Amino acid sequence: MLFRSRVAAPLFALMLLLTTAAPLAASAPPEAPVCEMMRVHAVSGVIFCDDRTLEGYAIVAAMEDTDTFLVDQRGEVVKSWPSPAGTEGATVARLLDGGRLLRASIPSPTPETDMSAGGETGLIEIIAANGSLEWEIELANGEYRFHHDAIMLPNGNVVAIAWEYMSRDEAISLGRDEENVLERGLWPDALLEYAPPVVEGEEPRLVWSWHAKDHLTQSLDSGKANYASSGSQPGRLDINYAGPNMVPNDPDWMHCNGLDYDPVHDHLLVSCRGLEEIFIVDHGISMRDAEGTAGDLLWRWGNPAAYGRGNESDQYTITQHDARFIPQGYPHAGDITVFSNGVTGDSSVYRISPIRSGGSDRKSTRLNSSHLVISYAV
Repeated sequence: MLFRSRVAAPLFALMLLLTTAAPLAASAPPEAPVCEMMRVHAVSGVIFCDDRTLEGYAIVAAMEDTDTFLVDQRGEVVKSWPSPAGTEGATVARLLDGGRLLRASIPSPTPETDMSAGGETGLIEIIAANGSLEWEIELANGEYRFHHDAIMLPNGNVVAIAWEYMSRDEAISLGRDEENVLERGLWPDALLEYAPPVVEGEEPRLVWSWHAKDHLTQSLDSGKANYASSGSQPGRLDINYAGPNMVPNDPDWMHCNGLDYDPVHDHLLVSCRGLEEIFIVDHGISMRDAEGTAGDLLWRWGNPAAYGRGNESDQYTITQHDARFIPQGYPHAGDITVFSNGVTGDSSVYRISPIRSGGSDRKSTRLNSSHLVISYAV
């Protein structure tokens, strides 16, 4: 099914199809879906709907709105959550158990930080079903800034993507080509996990992290740190690689835009548009171990050129988004789906089956081993 719309003002909406949902206080959905071909709704936008529509709801979070909406198959709003902070710029909204909501947006007033780019946020709110604030995390300063995606783990902790500041001098010392790093430095990505406050008034606690800067390689200068011949370190990130749709000196070098969690193997799946690939890191190791080789990438897919083992003809993903594991209880559980936007021509949806050595061993995913099961052009 294909959704397309054209609007006069810039609008960014994230829609998450939900096949099951907790009971909500709002009015019950209709007994049967009501579809009207190419129906235009003044509130919900342009909707294509026919008898093949999957039953469920969609979460809609618009960049220029302070509310998040739950929409049924007819395009009717059945529930909404206002932002307790009254913030706009939402990049993600996830429905949680009990009708709660995780929402990431831009803090108000606008934070003072040297990092501003597409997908920027800085505030994550956990909103109760009644619209009240349960807890929040704010991070937008000279060292870090949240952006794009965040998820809640089964234990109630939140993991978020954040830019992490690296000075120009540090980037060059780690092998970055000095012609491709600006005075404002480089901002590689990090994954930061927070536990909720234990008592009222307490700040959320950082309990785990993974930092891309700990897992770099370069083949430019043998006299500098992290040097290795091209293609010899597939578990590491080439600090000089820039995807074909990125500017080589862009501080937002990786532009990671999606995050998901596999509870069976305790893995985190990350989509990085700047690298034109998706990869898996091990969440089941300690924060200290995550700084070393144990924190290197377990698996990566989409663009072998990013690690020196291919060229453009081997690339699958083009400015991809929304990589996720298929949950347990669904067909093909454990496989990965990802939406490849494409720049020209068709977009595509891929389902990939990582080859695992067996069992629930969290390290059982083999680096670079996978099977493209099926793809759809849309």
